[in-house]
Amino acid sequence: MEEVIKITWPIAANRVYIDNYFDLRAILKAYNRISEYMIMVLSQGGVQLYHAMNDTVLEEITGNGFPIPETPFYPANMEERSNAPHIDNMIKEYFNRVDKALVHVHNLNHLDCVVVCTEDNYTKLLEIADVPEVYIGHAAIDYNHTETHQLVKQTWPIVKELQRKKRQAAIEEVKEAVSQANVLTDLQEIYQAAIDGRGDLLIVYENFSQPVKNA
Repeated sequence: MEEVIKITWPIAANRVYIDNYFDLRAILKAYNRISEYMIMVLSQGGVQLYHAMNDTVLEEITGNGFPIPETPFYPANMEERSNAPHIDNMIKEYFNRVDKALVHVHNLNHLDCVVVCTEDNYTKLLEIADVPEVYIGHAAIDYNHTETHQLVKQTWPIVKELQRKKRQAAIEEVKEAVSQANVLTDLQEIYQAAIDGRGDLLIVYENFSQPVKNA
């Protein structure tokens, strides 16, 4: 009897490990490198929202206002069409509705968002955003390539770069803590600090290996 369990993220290499216990090292590393986020395709012709994990779109997010239909704000006459500030205000009013819907979804799933749109639309969105920190990046839209697998090719590098910056910031934090004698390197001391609730950040070298005995 056998059961094959497919995980949703890649691991470094295919290996066969035969034992009475699972070899979880590669899986744990891959798990800790995953990022879930939202992709919002923004235009005045309508807005779609997707749930993504790393370089894969898992599903389209529907409900709570999404997908959002095209803007209902159009200039009523030629005079309004030639009034640039008025046109901008109408666009921002539409984006304000989009932003409120997005923030509502964010409050439910706690995921940040990469926006796929024109640079001008992204600038306008940030100007009216209630919580601009929710928007973690922007990718230029190509209206000829808006399939989900094409969208995530643009957004995943943005999220991966944010991951790299967070890891670098963590390393710098540890370097600063070393000078303040706030870093533990002995395994038993680290273990005890974690039990006592004194652990804040754990950094492990990529090739670190520690044999243990199952109790």
